[in-house]
Amino acid sequence: MPTVNHIGVSRRIENEGERTRLKEILDRIRPAGSGGFIVRTAGEERDEEEFRATSSTSPNCGTDQAQAEKASAPTAIHHDLDLVLRTSATFSRRSSERVGDSVDQYQRIVEFLDQIQPNLVSRVRLYRRENQSSTIRIEGEIAKALKSKVG
Repeated sequence: MPTVNHIGVSRRIENEGERTRLKEILDRIRPAGSGGFIVRTAGEERDEEEFRATSSTSPNCGTDQAQAEKASAPTAIHHDLDLVLRTSATFSRRSSERVGDSVDQYQRIVEFLDQIQPNLVSRVRLYRRENQSSTIRIEGEIAKALKSKVG
């Protein structure tokens, strides 16, 4: 939140110690105490490194603000990351691997993580068609479990 000087934590994070810890982390990482952050429940128990990586994927708010002042309406000022990159941004060292199912998607994930969390690039895998047999077996098990009569 580029125009607000505030750090907020989701009300769903009820542990006061955790709320305080999260606010302290964000206070340390925000540039010169400017701008605002809101921690959602997905941020609970995350460490400072993960917040730094995630905040580096946020748009350069000053640039967006300058563009907004120069542009005439209607104009898109910012486009959020697509689903693939948004989920990759939340990829943490707790995750075993991130998978792309096409060469293009794989390359986008690798390039993106290389910018924000280079230590996680080695965990990105390209999911190839010959690996689908394990997925097909899983889908069959899911279909059996969803039947009205299990047997």
